[in-house]
Amino acid sequence: MRTPIVPWLVIAALSLGAAPPEMAGSEPLVARIQRASEYARSGNGAEAQKELTVALKEAPQDASALFVQTCVFLEQGALPKAEQTLKRLRAVAAKEPEVVILSSLVEQRTRQPKFDWREAFLHAWAQAERPLFAESRFLLEPPTSSSDGKPEFDAAWERTEAADVRLILALSGNMLGSPDLEWLATHLDKVKDPVLLRAAFEHFLTAAPQHPEALAKARTTLKPRLQQLAATSPQEIQLRLLVLLGDTDPKAPFTPEELAELERIADLPDYRTASTLSMYTEAMRLLTLAKVSRPQASAFSAFVGELALTGPYRLTQRALVSDTLTAGDRERLGHVLSSIGERIVEETTLVEYLVGLRMVIQGVEMLNDPKRREEVGAAQRHAFKLARVTQPQRMDLWPLPSLQRAWTIASVENEREHLRALLMK
Repeated sequence: MRTPIVPWLVIAALSLGAAPPEMAGSEPLVARIQRASEYARSGNGAEAQKELTVALKEAPQDASALFVQTCVFLEQGALPKAEQTLKRLRAVAAKEPEVVILSSLVEQRTRQPKFDWREAFLHAWAQAERPLFAESRFLLEPPTSSSDGKPEFDAAWERTEAADVRLILALSGNMLGSPDLEWLATHLDKVKDPVLLRAAFEHFLTAAPQHPEALAKARTTLKPRLQQLAATSPQEIQLRLLVLLGDTDPKAPFTPEELAELERIADLPDYRTASTLSMYTEAMRLLTLAKVSRPQASAFSAFVGELALTGPYRLTQRALVSDTLTAGDRERLGHVLSSIGERIVEETTLVEYLVGLRMVIQGVEMLNDPKRREEVGAAQRHAFKLARVTQPQRMDLWPLPSLQRAWTIASVENEREHLRALLMK
């Protein structure tokens, strides 16, 4: 049971004239509504309704239960029932932003049954004055600890010995201690997915410099496999750049051989060949196997972790120490930076867009091209606006699976366009 949820229930119960928690049994009620919300999020409306029937019999005016039930009816397209439950919900929580948005969604779907969930939510969210949902009594989190009280990540790690699952747990932002890093480095030969192999190498390069033994093991296992993959993936900049520069000295000037290889890499058509949606979907699958409580949110973190951009970062670092190059070689390096940066800019995530633009700027400054520098600078200023755009948080906690799917697909497939839509609202 997550105790931070209890205080608002106590306040809500007292404000509605209900019995105190010890008399009304608020703890089981909270758990029941949490389960109902989880069932609803997973698309199991029937089980959600079973929990809600009991909860609303015990507390007919409980706003959270009414919120989840309205969502279940809306998801099912049972609009008359959704409107009836919404009326009861408005009677106890009409001004709450989640209720305002839910009311708009019911109204929009009544007018247009096959509406676009994401567009409808954006419209409702703007009408509700763009709330963040940083804290919400309606968007209920599932438990984040195991039954024996261990932190969720520790419990998930111990539940499995599958190397790819443990790797995705690490990529989702969980810092590994020395024993876990050693274990992962020792078992990387079990990982087969080329995207995860590349992400593993980047993870160890950035997360394990204080653990040289684990890093050495990972490099020994991964570098030959990545070199082989790079040879069989001739269209992709990302992997070949990582293999060439990923584990090199960031303060070392480029050798003639490296500069020649960089020119060959700069001629490749694509920065990466794996789609963002396929990367997210695989992360989601592995985190579901790990039984984490919020796999959608963790999968997004893991997907971002897979975009470490170690190769581009090392390229820009080493370009800063190009004073020893001849004027002709500096011009060659400027073209390399511009070309590779332009390929990265074509990708759909904001972080790739920003990194690519910065690389293009570095290149055109080497080429002394002020006109192109101003053009790219304007694009960079717009990118900074996208980075600062206000976004609703905790979207994975809405008990509306259709909304979650639409939101996730939009944000993962083309994050920049998704952010532009938020900026326009």
